[in-house]
Amino acid sequence: MPLIVGAGMTALFVFLFWRGFTVAFVSQETFKDVTPALTEGIRVQQTVPTKNYVVDSLDLRFGTFKRRNSGSVIELQLHYIRNGGLISSQTRLINAETLIDNAMNRIYVEPLSCREDGILQIVLQPLLTVQGREVSLWVSESDAFAGGELFINNRPVKKDLSFRLNGRLRGMELPTHLQKQLPGRPQFRNLLMMTLILLFAGFLSVLYILILLCMKRIRADD
Repeated sequence: MPLIVGAGMTALFVFLFWRGFTVAFVSQETFKDVTPALTEGIRVQQTVPTKNYVVDSLDLRFGTFKRRNSGSVIELQLHYIRNGGLISSQTRLINAETLIDNAMNRIYVEPLSCREDGILQIVLQPLLTVQGREVSLWVSESDAFAGGELFINNRPVKKDLSFRLNGRLRGMELPTHLQKQLPGRPQFRNLLMMTLILLFAGFLSVLYILILLCMKRIRADD
């Protein structure tokens, strides 16, 4: 039995190491106000400080004014910046007709691998607009998201988008200070991490055996 438990825990940790944990890891969900309607000349940008995770989708809260806004298309841009340089960029088109009013709408993106000390820029602007069928974005009443900043037409606004970033945390990595001591040697880092995982699984097995022995001794004393 202890061997089965140890093997199971090892398999679980190996899986989590390679696949990561799927979570909504950054969110600002309060909403009290809206941006100007996304018409020609309007550009909305939210900055988000990044950590060790992989973004594969984001949720944005739109105001559609209870209309089916057919014909309007919004362009979403994601720019990942680290150490002052642009690391990656991608674009998605959002059909305004498919948006749900006042709710978080999920937009899937190409997996974007982020690190600590980076900045993710979420940029939204109209690509096609039909008069009377524009949409807006819900924002907080005040500055509600620590470390991030909202810009409308490149001007800072003391509010923040209502949004969530979804994806998976990067696998259980070594602490940053250890990673810096092992530059350019990912195989060694992975081997070391797997060794730590196996040691932890062994510790759990030993702990399980000790608990069983204690329970048997207690029963024998009774």
